[in-house]
Amino acid sequence: MSYIGSIIEYYLDKNNRIITMHPEKNLGSISFEVQREPISNFDGMKLHVTILNCQDLPNMDNDGSLTDSYVKLFILPGEEKGIRTDTIKDDLNPVFNKTFSFVLPGMRETKEIVLQVFDSSNEERGNDEMIGEARLMLKEDDNTMGTTSHLMMLKPMSVTPPLKSFNSRTSNSSYKRGISHEPLHRGSIKIRVKGELVDGSKQLNLTIIDCKDLPNMDENDDGSLSDPYVKIFFIPGEEEGIRTETKKDDLNPVFNRPYQFLMPKDNVIRELVLQVFDSDDNIQDKEEDDKIGEARILLTSEDYMLDKVYRLTLKSFKHSPPKPQRTSIIKKNKY
Repeated sequence: MSYIGSIIEYYLDKNNRIITMHPEKNLGSISFEVQREPISNFDGMKLHVTILNCQDLPNMDNDGSLTDSYVKLFILPGEEKGIRTDTIKDDLNPVFNKTFSFVLPGMRETKEIVLQVFDSSNEERGNDEMIGEARLMLKEDDNTMGTTSHLMMLKPMSVTPPLKSFNSRTSNSSYKRGISHEPLHRGSIKIRVKGELVDGSKQLNLTIIDCKDLPNMDENDDGSLSDPYVKIFFIPGEEEGIRTETKKDDLNPVFNRPYQFLMPKDNVIRELVLQVFDSDDNIQDKEEDDKIGEARILLTSEDYMLDKVYRLTLKSFKHSPPKPQRTSIIKKNKY
C-alpha cells in the first residue's frame, strides 16, 4: 500500500495494536542538558543528563483537566527499564529540572539517549498514554567533555518499550542442551543496592529480589523447568563469588536474598557481576551448569551509599567464572 502526498507514521501499543500518528500533529518539545565528565584512572566517563522542561505538549485528557506528564530516560544499549522524573500535574509546559547520572565504560559502541514523555494515568502505570520521544546519539569516537544544551521536537515513539537487548523472544524448543547457539531471550534480574556506614566503613547491602521470564534450559520429557540460582562477584574483588539458593522448576524465581559487604576504603570503580545459572543435579561439577545470562553494574565509592532498585536485562556471559583480583571486600554472610 502506498500513500501520495503524506507519510503516516505508526507504532505498536502494548497489545500490539497499530496506532497511527500524523507528522502534522504537534507533540511539543523537550529541553535537556548533557554533561560529560572524565573519571581519573578509569577508561570511561560520568554522564549527567538534566531534563529541564517540556513545551507545548498536547492535552491528552478529555475530562477538563490537562496532561499529567513525566519523562522516562534510557541509555541504549542498556537496562531493560529506564528511570523517570516525577509527574507534573495539569501542565502542558512542565518544568522538571531533574538530573540523572551514569557511569559509562570506555565508549566502544555508539550509545543513544532516549527521552520519552508520557501522560500519567490514575490507573496502573501500564495504561499511561504515550506523547512522544526525543533521541540523541553519542558516537563512540566522540570523547568531548563538557556540557551541551539541546531543544528537540518530540516525535512518535518508535518502539514500546525502547530498551530490549534481544530482538525477540524465542520458544523453548529453539534451545536444547548441547546445541551451540544461545537463547535470544534471557529474561531479567531485579536487585536492590543500598549503602550505609557501619563503624566508619561503607557497607553495601545487596538484595537479589527476583528474576523474570527466564528461558527454559530443561527440554526433558518430564516437563521440568529451569532450576535457577544467582552468583555474585565484584571486579576487582575476591576470586570466589557467593550464590543464592536454587529455585526448582521456576522461570520467574523470587529470591529476596540479602547480602552485606564491607567495601574497601578506596576510590576504585568496581563492577558488580550477577550471573544466572540453571542447576543440573545430574552433574557434580557446578561449572557445567547451564549459563542463562549475566548483568553488570559499575559502582563508584559514592554509589555504595545510594538506595536504588534495578531491573536489568540478562545478557550473554563475558567470561565464566570471572577472574577478579583479590581485594579486601569482606562478605558478612555466605551461602
